[in-house]
Amino acid sequence: LINSDTGNTFFLGSYDHDRELFNVTSEPQIIEHGHRYHWAASGTDGPDPETDSGRLVTVAWVSNKPSVLSLIRDMSYDARSNQLVSYPLAEYALLHNSTFMHNKDIPVAAGGTVGLPVPAAAGGSADIMVSFDAHRNRSAMSFGVAVRAPVAGIEGAAFYVSFDLSSAITDGSRTLTVNFNDDKAVDVSVFKGESVDVRILVDRPIVE
Repeated sequence: LINSDTGNTFFLGSYDHDRELFNVTSEPQIIEHGHRYHWAASGTDGPDPETDSGRLVTVAWVSNKPSVLSLIRDMSYDARSNQLVSYPLAEYALLHNSTFMHNKDIPVAAGGTVGLPVPAAAGGSADIMVSFDAHRNRSAMSFGVAVRAPVAGIEGAAFYVSFDLSSAITDGSRTLTVNFNDDKAVDVSVFKGESVDVRILVDRPIVE
């Protein structure tokens, strides 16, 4: 694995010790599609090989005003999608101190919006997980999530992510087009039987 760009992209391959060359065998593996994620550092989980769990973690500067560090992410390889993926460290769950909603189904009318019962005083920091049933029907659909938004609607939201899900093809898989604010849209695959799970972590200077 070798880093590219400013830390949001990696290449996979094999290292030739005799020739001291890295042979790239993959397409670019992009773990961050935003335009503010820079100068990432990646490494193993601790300097002691006796206690190292074997996981690979990464963190970067986010060019906000002021600049801040990103969430620390755990990187791994997903063989089914043939893609390097990253997730917030599991240890972030240790910071939770309140739960406002858990395992509740919420119907959303076509073209409608539904607000989550998060008190205004708790809006500065939150860990939000929303799961969309991608296989309730085989037709195309659109949906999304907005945070730090008005009570009614999403106009003026500080952050939003929207999804356009294609109709299912013969094998049941679908293409999901992901839009983050004004960044370039990204296409990912949703395999048969998978849901679309969206996790948004809100901290006072940053939303990821």
